[in-house]
Amino acid sequence: MMHQTTKILTAGPGHVPRMQAIAAAAYADALAGLDGLPDVIGSIGGDMEAGPAWVAQCDGQVAGFLIACRGDGALKLVNLAVEPAFGGRGLARMLLTRAEQSARQRGLTRLELVTHAGMTATRGMYRHLGWHEAQVTEPAVYLSKTL
Repeated sequence: MMHQTTKILTAGPGHVPRMQAIAAAAYADALAGLDGLPDVIGSIGGDMEAGPAWVAQCDGQVAGFLIACRGDGALKLVNLAVEPAFGGRGLARMLLTRAEQSARQRGLTRLELVTHAGMTATRGMYRHLGWHEAQVTEPAVYLSKTL
């Protein structure tokens, strides 16, 4: 069994093309089957300008990312995606842990995000990690986590 080295690094403009490729792969089924999704691929570069962003690097390869922004006393998650080939390795959890650390460092007491009601696996992952669904306004589901 090979040892896996994973690092969470601050994302920069040079990461955008890889992040877009990850988002395209991670969201492929949702983009093909769900109406009302925002532009989760083309918006990455602009979203990164609004707040902190991190990449998960696994054995030297960028395998996931998280983009957030600050608003209304919370750190709001804008986009989180993991390359499907790297799924199940805890990369999403590591990225979320880094976002929690950043929120605490900024004096914030909660994380928030919006996902699509049809993304049931995503919703389940967040609930498993301690998030709660604060409001459902089809197709949007608003989740939050108190720190």
